[in-house]
Amino acid sequence: MTSSTTAVAGETVAVTASHTSLFQGLSSQQALVEFIGLAQCGGVNDTSQTNAVGSCQKVVENAGILYTSTPSIAALTQLGYVKADGDEIGNDGRTYKETYSGSASNGIAGTFGRFDSVSNGEGMQMDRWCAALSDIGFGGRDNWHIPTSPEFKRLVSATPGGLQEAYGWPANYRVGGGYQWGNLYATNTLDLGGRWLTVALVDGIARPEPQTQFGRYVSCASDAP
Repeated sequence: MTSSTTAVAGETVAVTASHTSLFQGLSSQQALVEFIGLAQCGGVNDTSQTNAVGSCQKVVENAGILYTSTPSIAALTQLGYVKADGDEIGNDGRTYKETYSGSASNGIAGTFGRFDSVSNGEGMQMDRWCAALSDIGFGGRDNWHIPTSPEFKRLVSATPGGLQEAYGWPANYRVGGGYQWGNLYATNTLDLGGRWLTVALVDGIARPEPQTQFGRYVSCASDAP
């Protein structure tokens, strides 16, 4: 028989397993177990402009689909992520390409991760990030994936004022600042030329990304189970 307990992400708790033998009686063994997970930043559709920098993940719902913002460095560190280019030999685990540090004047204050779309035979960094959310059952779901360009465009167009202004999503722009490469979020859609499409938070327009080695913000999507 094994005892059960409830823990929050990052908490270390003592777990005791016991077994009764007909000949040796009751025996038990205790071990310290750390529960590695990730909390939502204030819950679904949270509007805070400051909490995205924490060890949590911003989540927005639209038409039954959940979307995450790109993660903070605090969240990536909690899940054991390290900085490395996606095509480095042996890079098949939890890595991100680069960081961007924003401020209240040109985005959301804090440091956030970006991922590349280079494949080294073990999947792209951006795909592995969404797979990691599935592995830990983030938000109670296990089907997180990079959204298609149409999916993400629908999310942007359904958000008056934009995802940054409305929900505090990381991106280095403010409304009125116009299009900037730094507010592009990746999608899993290719254009006719074989280039990945990115969608800008500022205007919801899909644009091709000719350089796969560039780091991009990444959203993961999950349909209702």
